[in-house]
Amino acid sequence: MKMTFELLAEASNKTRFTLTGRNAWALQELIDAGVEGCTPITHPGPRWSAYVHNLRHVYELQIETLHEPHKGEFPGLHARYVLRTPVRLVTRPLNDASIRYE
Repeated sequence: MKMTFELLAEASNKTRFTLTGRNAWALQELIDAGVEGCTPITHPGPRWSAYVHNLRHVYELQIETLHEPHKGEFPGLHARYVLRTPVRLVTRPLNDASIRYE
């Protein structure tokens, strides 16, 4: 899977970049989630922390991490990731109808 995204922070200087695989999937999930953000519980993925790390450090996207408590047999904290950099999907794989355009 290969998708191209565009930063919208500065309207006069839009920057495009292409992501592949799970990094592309994770960014699309963050965009779709909006201000509610994503957790590994609500948006299952094997390595959310790794995807967020890559998006932050390689692509310099601002992603906030909120720590939330959860109950149950194994109570503790989980992360909620919220994309703070305005980004939109520009292109998506032709064979992937599940990815939505903005």
